[in-house]
Amino acid sequence: MSMYDNVRFPYRMPDGTEGPDYQTKDLRYEMDMADYEVSQAGRLMRTSSDYDQPLGDISFGHTIAISAGAAIYELRFRAGHLHEIHCFQSGTTAPFTPENFV
Repeated sequence: MSMYDNVRFPYRMPDGTEGPDYQTKDLRYEMDMADYEVSQAGRLMRTSSDYDQPLGDISFGHTIAISAGAAIYELRFRAGHLHEIHCFQSGTTAPFTPENFV
């Protein structure tokens, strides 16, 4: 059985795709199934947790892969802020811009 965390990312991707709902395995904490959202300011927020992990801004500073169907993207965070987005389908990498909020 595969377990994923859900990531709400309501932005236009570099390839033009508009989410907002994706899955990831890159944020796993033991058997916790959690929900996350990227805020309009580009911060990764935990919105729910089965293991009572702290909610709110998690000051994430790494890279996560998110997917919806066959579409796969990398969200690259630095010092808690989303820095850029990589689209595997097109090979396109673009800086995160809050103006792409949908």
